[in-house]
Amino acid sequence: MPKPKPKKTSSAPAAPEPTRRSARAAEASAAANAPLCALAGALDEEGNFVGTWSLPDGSDPAEFSYEVETAPFDDDGSFTLTLAGAFVFGGAPRRDEMALTVRGAAISGLGRSEIGDYRVAGAVEGDAWRLQKLPPLPKASDSEDDAPPPPPPPKHKPRRSSTTDVRELPPPDGAKLFVRWKGDDGALGSGPDGYYRCTLVDGDVVGADPGIWEGDPVAFDPARDDWCYAENPTAPPPSSLAAAAEEPARRGRGPDEVPLVRALSDAAALNGLHADGERVVGFAAPTEALLKAAHGACCAALSDGDGEAWENVKLARSYYDHWRPETVKVILLAESHVYTAPEDRVSKRLSPAAIAALRKDHGYDGPAGYLQLVHCLGYGEPQLVSDGQGNKGTPQFWQLLAAAGRDVPDPWVKDSLNDVLQNGTPRLADRIATKLQVLKRLKERGVWLLDTCVVGWYIQQEAKYKRSASTGEVHRVAKQRPPKRLKRPALLLSWELYMKHVIRQVADEGALECLVPLGKEVWNAVGVDRFRAAAGAARVADPLPAPNAWLQGGYGPYFSIVSRICREVCGADADATAAPADAPLDAPEAAALVTPEKARAAGD
Repeated sequence: MPKPKPKKTSSAPAAPEPTRRSARAAEASAAANAPLCALAGALDEEGNFVGTWSLPDGSDPAEFSYEVETAPFDDDGSFTLTLAGAFVFGGAPRRDEMALTVRGAAISGLGRSEIGDYRVAGAVEGDAWRLQKLPPLPKASDSEDDAPPPPPPPKHKPRRSSTTDVRELPPPDGAKLFVRWKGDDGALGSGPDGYYRCTLVDGDVVGADPGIWEGDPVAFDPARDDWCYAENPTAPPPSSLAAAAEEPARRGRGPDEVPLVRALSDAAALNGLHADGERVVGFAAPTEALLKAAHGACCAALSDGDGEAWENVKLARSYYDHWRPETVKVILLAESHVYTAPEDRVSKRLSPAAIAALRKDHGYDGPAGYLQLVHCLGYGEPQLVSDGQGNKGTPQFWQLLAAAGRDVPDPWVKDSLNDVLQNGTPRLADRIATKLQVLKRLKERGVWLLDTCVVGWYIQQEAKYKRSASTGEVHRVAKQRPPKRLKRPALLLSWELYMKHVIRQVADEGALECLVPLGKEVWNAVGVDRFRAAAGAARVADPLPAPNAWLQGGYGPYFSIVSRICREVCGADADATAAPADAPLDAPEAAALVTPEKARAAGD
């Protein structure tokens, strides 16, 4: 049937057909490119894309978080990203996935969420990413007036029980659920409408219906199975110590666990201090008793086995103290060292031969215990430890320390700091001599590297992967130990009970000129007000990314910034890039070191 013609509403002549078509095309183009929402965020230290999103109506922004998987660069210099995560909409998290292409500073791609499909356009602006979600392009049709068909209804509409009005995809591990499966009209569970009671464990549901279904794990697909919460899910990750204290069961603790705010107050009182909420009032001498209080409070916040041993914390402090400058002018404040298992601390201590050589050839009189801390020479150098077993080390921090002790050019010259790495100085004797020279130069210049958290945070664990139910793509699962939601409480406990007193003691000595936070998580957890209060008259620099953060283009420009800060405070160092004068660890002749000058010459 032909479409009826519209009635005329005025005597004015109709516009020519091409004009009406052009207007409709312009309207369609404007509608197709009208933003659905805008996202602004950055990659955190674990490689996740986090930030806030907002609607065009100017309503308050909400948070989002995506895990990021990258693919190798293509021949044209572009690379692809797969983002999988959730954004908060209507008071509940909504599953969302994007496939993006980054070419130069431009970002484009497609996405799919629980609300619908969309296009993505955006740009990289320094460390920040700014994205817009746009409506999907209409499918081509034979008629200009044909509208795309409506999206098909979902195959399953999850039923809601009266016990909850919150739902997210996927539910968190440990969630209590009611479930049914397609075609299971005769379900005999004890929940509403015959739903089965169960608990989500490692992606499977485990029966929790006494006498009906107990214990046997069954595969679970939150995108297809009919499910709802049996009880309200745990709130979003806590942003304060008080919020974290409401989750004792999820941290493996019983109902009698002491809340963290109370733990802070009790620990402060035992050491003659007073706590007001999340802050310890005033400053005190950083005694071992305070260090032990901070360690105990952190371990109480973590699940059993996730808190590092007290012997490790004491060993870490002995390393920090050994390399403390007599006059501290600059403090580089990182997040934490890496968790070290007690058996590794024993089996990987410096071997007797290594200790003898270090003392004889370099006058080293520092600690010999093994810890996954940059100051420990055995970390990353398996030939020096007693068991001879491999360990990855932390090459990014060695380059950072080298930059802090040298005059690094700006712009940074690629590979100019590789002499502290195995690919830059393959011979062990020369590499160890170079590392010791770096540590000695920092001590002489007045630069001190410290960590905010008193316990090792990152626990090495096997990588786990899951396949997306909606796209079939495989994504790496975020590490579960320790839970990321507890990082801020652990950083705050460490800061308030110990680290702020260390920094204030240095500031009171009168030589400290600059405090440089390393890592946005440290900056966000502690806050600029706390930093300024502890640093006294010293300047608090803008935070720099953690050296192990994923950054487009690499960390090179920040090496130059660290070098410039230390040069401005400590003075230029003409000899900082010279080959070390210390003798090698063994008898053969030392190979020539790759100094920044040689690296630049090779690059030319």
